[in-house]
Amino acid sequence: MPQFRKNIYTKEIIDFVLELTEKGEKTKQQIMDDYDIPKATFYTWIKKYKR
Repeated sequence: MPQFRKNIYTKEIIDFVLELTEKGEKTKQQIMDDYDIPKATFYTWIKKYKR
């Protein structure tokens, strides 16, 4: 049987993380390290949800 992974990143979490970079509170590298977000995922969020 195939295994499906649940998306643990809600819109609120994505907005919170992107807001940290926009305000300059944390660098992109700090966010990836602190919250264990894969690099590809994080940069996809930036492209997709950039304000």
